[in-house]
This record gives sequence, structure tokens and C-alpha cells, in this order.
Amino acid sequence: MTMLKIPFLKAHGAKNDFLLTPVADLPPGAPLAELARALCDRHTGIGADGWLHVSPGGEGADGAIHLFNADGSVAEISGNGTRCAAAFLVHQGLQGPDVRIRTGAGLKHLRLLDHAGLHFTFEMNMGTPEIRAQHFSLPLSSGARDVTLVWVGNPQCAVPVENFDFDWRKMGSEIETNPIFPDRTNVSFFRARGRHALEVVFFERGAGETFSSGTGSAGAVAAAISRRMVESPVTVHTPAGPLEIRGNNIQVDTETTARVLEEKIRTRQAKVGIVGLGYVGLPLAVEFAKAGFTVTGIDLSDSKIARINKGDSYVGDVPSATLGPLVESGKIKATADFSVIQDLDTVNICVPTPLRKTKDPDMSYIVSACGEIAKFFHPGMLVILESTTYPGTTDEVVLPMLEQGGLKVGKDFFLCFSPERVDPGNAKYNTSNIPKVVGGTTPACSEMGHVFYSQALQKVVAVSSTQVAEMVKLLENTFRMINIGLANEIALMCDRMGINVWEVIDAAATKPFGFMPFYPGPGLGGHCIPIDPFYLSWKTKQAGIEARFIELAGYINGQMPHFVVDKIQNALNDHVLGVAYKKDIEDVRESPALDIMLLLKRRGARITFSDPHVAGLQLDGEKLSSEDVSEVATADCTVIVTDHSAFNYRKIAEQAKLIVDTRNALKGISSEKIVRL
Repeated sequence: MTMLKIPFLKAHGAKNDFLLTPVADLPPGAPLAELARALCDRHTGIGADGWLHVSPGGEGADGAIHLFNADGSVAEISGNGTRCAAAFLVHQGLQGPDVRIRTGAGLKHLRLLDHAGLHFTFEMNMGTPEIRAQHFSLPLSSGARDVTLVWVGNPQCAVPVENFDFDWRKMGSEIETNPIFPDRTNVSFFRARGRHALEVVFFERGAGETFSSGTGSAGAVAAAISRRMVESPVTVHTPAGPLEIRGNNIQVDTETTARVLEEKIRTRQAKVGIVGLGYVGLPLAVEFAKAGFTVTGIDLSDSKIARINKGDSYVGDVPSATLGPLVESGKIKATADFSVIQDLDTVNICVPTPLRKTKDPDMSYIVSACGEIAKFFHPGMLVILESTTYPGTTDEVVLPMLEQGGLKVGKDFFLCFSPERVDPGNAKYNTSNIPKVVGGTTPACSEMGHVFYSQALQKVVAVSSTQVAEMVKLLENTFRMINIGLANEIALMCDRMGINVWEVIDAAATKPFGFMPFYPGPGLGGHCIPIDPFYLSWKTKQAGIEARFIELAGYINGQMPHFVVDKIQNALNDHVLGVAYKKDIEDVRESPALDIMLLLKRRGARITFSDPHVAGLQLDGEKLSSEDVSEVATADCTVIVTDHSAFNYRKIAEQAKLIVDTRNALKGISSEKIVRL
């Protein structure tokens, strides 16, 4: 047997102990990994957490270290080991207070704060931690665990816990050797003790349970700061005693962030959030839940939250029979608490965007939602604005609010705009099969948005920017608004000339090319067509361009309720059929029926209405309830404002004394008591 003579010094740092040997004293050609296992073994060897080989540092460094773990594996760095090496160099005659040591993780700077005999106190710059996955669902034998992957010169898996009343050593061993980490990983389990303190225990790669770890402490602090659990400075309470860590400078690995988020989306592990649970948000939440995602809806309406959590839908396009099982299985839940965003991977913003009385855009709902999101925003998120708005909103309003914490779009997080295309009551086209347009602030954002929607919707169309996506929605609805305005103006002309406008349009629609039929009506309704074009008009005015078509069409469409009222007044006292803004839905937002009823009331008419989808409404402070359709027989005049499919129009034509038909619902029925638009 060959005997090897190996000189060493043993140093203790925060209850970790390391063997230190100058490289010049190492036996040439010796099996160093095997020697490390033998020397560090606490039963048959000297016993240590690692073996440091110390050499001259070369230019710019006072020394260099090469670290073997107790199991013979090589480590990039150890915070405590590096401090022990610094103490060794000072003990050997290096003049402090500044010490520079080259490690496998780069050059590290230390400052000697105190020195008494063989006791040394150092402050060490650990470098900038890199968050490589802020929320990573790590598969374990006990179930998936939410962890943060951090690089602090070596790999760290930081695991937030509520307490330490479980076998964290067993879990640490399983995490260390998890196949996801081909080179194994260090593990830290941490919990917050106030805004400036963490309690942490460690399971080190190649060493097992340790009393302290500089890199593990730094990794846990970086994870806790990124999750907004603590703020710098942070006192880390370890089994070896307290350690103070300062600094908020945390980087996010862009490539890993994108890769991890994309993988979570493709495997349905991403946690999806929807802000705003109305006609857009709730159907979207249902589609992603049906696709296998866990969806959290956020809304400020207590009644909506209560109904969703009971599986009771208030949106016509989402049957309770569909919503209920998704809620029961835990795929959908609703809350008013925005703090859930800290655990989400994606957030879709689906809040209202009304116009002020001056027809300027009201951004308050978007700004409020983004302000709440920013409080709990974290690296690795995808945020998509779906609320209809003017071109530039996403990058000019939303982006600065999300970047104010220091994160960078396209690197640390991803931002897109995707116009909602909901058509309430449409039995053929719904959220799942209407092509979805999405544009990102950067190409990486567009790609992530495309990946996200592709998991739940049938067709996704990626465009080059958020501005293009924002403009798409405005073009679609401006196109309809202007063409409806043209149809309404033709109706006004035909009325003066005694021509049946409906017959004119039907005949023109027989042309197989170059013509698309649009129909006149009592005015525009809904949350899109009467509103969206004026976002574009407002924006173009800022650019010095006058949107004349939009303003003219808006004027003509706005005159239609007055035109209808004139028709009714000429005909008399009134029962309104249909008050929703379009057929077969319950939505009365911006409905022209409300304008018509109010104008008639102010002219002295007694108003009643029937609507199978709307039980009641407020009209100028007065509560009105829907009455049976048979009331048409007692009214002087019946006005068809919304052509619901549930109405029996032949029976109505027989019973009513006089009818003003604004929708051509009585097409094919001839009677002198019918007054058409």
C-alpha cells in the first residue's frame, strides 16, 4: 500500500468545516476525488464538508480555490468555503482588508471586518443571483412542489415552506438527485419571518444536511425577494446562527425564463389568471379550464365571485352545466384578492373600456387592474391585455407599470395584446373557434402569446406588434359602424322618397361580388361597435388627422333613435319588444332601446316592454319589469327594437294595433298597421 502525505489546515465557517491544502503540496497524479471522499468522511477520515485546493490567483486575484465536495464531486463555489480560504490567505500573511479569490463561479470580493487570533469576520460580495425559474412546478414523489430555481455561482433550488414539520432532509435528497438537474442541485427550504427575515435549512449537493450555506442563503433570499415575501436587507436565520444579506439586484435568465414558461404552458402546468369575469373573461376562463389548465378568475363583484364558485353562470354563452363541473374539479375558482397573482404564470386583462361623455377613452379600469397586478408581479409571467383600446395602450400605459420594478419585457416577462372577438348569442362562433389575433411588445412576447392561446383555441394569428393587434380590433368594429351608418342614411333617404329600404338591400345583396349587405336599425348597441371607433378617432386627432367617416357615421347612427321615435309618435302609445342591444342575449349595454324608451317617456308616452332575456331595467329612475308579450294587444303602438327569436311575430302582427318594425322582423307579413323603418 502506498502512503500519501497530505498537509492540510482545517477551518470552521458558520459550523461548516473545510480542509485547505496548497496546490503545491498535493501529491502529483493523486486521485483527488477519491482522496476527497476519504479525507472528508466523518467516520473513517478527518471529517469535513469539503476540501479546498488553494493556489496563487494570478493577475487580479490574491488566490484561487478548487473545491471538492465531501462525496468527491466538484463544486463551483461555496460561500463559507471561500471565506475560509480568505482566512487562510490572511493567516498566511496576506495584507487585508480586501481579499480577491478566483472561484469556479468567477472572481469574488471579500472584506475583512474583524480579526482576533484565529477568528476572522468577512463581508463577501456573492454576485448577482440569477432567477432561472421564479415559479417552477417540480415533480416529486409526494406531488408537484412550487420552487424557485436560482443560480448563485452554483445551482440552487429554493423551496418555500410554511414550517419545517416534515422530513425536509428526505425531500432535499430527492430534489438534489432529481433528473431535472443533470448536475444535481443544492436545496434550501425557507420561510419568511417578517419583511426582513428568513428562516432557512440546507441540503447541499454532495454534502447532505449542512448547518449553514452562503450561496444557499443568497439563493433563498433571492427567491423570497422575487416572490415579494421579503425586502432587503434580510437576516437569514440558519442552524449555525444569523447571516445578514443585503441587495435587491436580481437578474432573470432570459433563455431559461422563456423555456420554463413555455414548457409549463405546453404541459398545462402554467397557472392561468383572468382579470375581469364578464362576457369576455368568463368564456375565456372556461376554454382554458376545459383545455386542462387551472384558472383563477379575479373580479371586484362579490355576486359574480359567489355565483362562479357555486358553478352558477351569469353569462349566456357559458351554460352552468359547463361551468359547474369545472368548478367542482378545481379547474376554475374566483376571487377578489389580487395577491393570488404572485402564484400565477399568466394573466389576461379583460376589463371594460368605456368612453367618457366627451367620447375620450376611459383608461381607469385598465390602469387600476395593472396597478394591482404590478404589486404582485414577478419574473417569468405572461400578461395579455384583451380590453379594446386605442393603438399604443399596451406599450404606453401597461408596459411602464410592469417595468417599474426593474424587470424588462421580452427578457424577464412577456407582454401582448389580443383583441377580444366575443359575439354574444352566436351559436356558430364562440371563443374557442373564432381566430385569435395576438401581438407582442417584442418577437419573444408574440411567440409566447401564440404558444399560450394555441393550447386552448383552434386558430391563433400572430402579428408583429401590440399596435397592429390593437388596430385590428378597431378596424373590425369601425368597418361595421361605418357601413351600418351608410345603411341607416340610405334608410333615411328611402323614407323621404317612399321607397322600401329592406327590399332595396335584399335586391342589392343578390350581387355575387363587390357588395356586402348591412342593415339599418334603431341605433347601435353593445360594448364594441358604438364605442370602439371613437378610440381610433381620439387617437388620430392626437396625430393631427380627422377621422371624418367615423364622426359622420357616429352622428347618423346617433340620430336613429330620434328617427324611430318620430315614427312611433306619428303612430302613438307604446309597448317595446326587445330591449337587449342584439337578438337572443340579455346584454342591454348601450342598447338603442333605452334611448328610444327614454325619448318616448319624455314626450309623455306610457312605456312597457317585453323581453324574454331581460327581467327588468331602470329607466330614468323608474323600475320597469318585463311583461307578457300579450300586452301588445293593449298598447296603442308596439315597437320591435330587438328581434329575439323567441317572439312569435305572426301572432304579434295579429294582436297588435300598430307596429313600428325597426329590424325587418315582420318580413313577408303584409299589413297596413305595420310601419317599417
